[in-house]
Amino acid sequence: MAEDGGDSLCPPPKRTMGDYMTLNPSKNATIIVNPAVNANNFEIKPSLISLVQQSSFSGSDLEDPNQHIETFLQICDTIKMNGVLEDALRVRLFPFSLTGKARAWLRSCPTGGVSS
Repeated sequence: MAEDGGDSLCPPPKRTMGDYMTLNPSKNATIIVNPAVNANNFEIKPSLISLVQQSSFSGSDLEDPNQHIETFLQICDTIKMNGVLEDALRVRLFPFSLTGKARAWLRSCPTGGVSS
């Protein structure tokens, strides 16, 4: 312990617990602009989200982003819904296909920066 009675090994936290519980509007802003859906019962099934997540892209140097997009589009093309444009489904599912550095990249995009 330091002479002043403080523990020099444990510096004070830079943020309080309350800081972590407070919403940050800039961090919670929508990056992706979702196209309108004209279907009354539009719902993306959890099984489809799970399928997309199984073919996720993390942004590592060993992964091919073009292959990821090709696989992602193949998965999206397996479902058709009346009144739902393909892009509406794709932009809603795309964030589920990213992990790690790729997800961080998406989150760093400007608000409303992705629309198709």
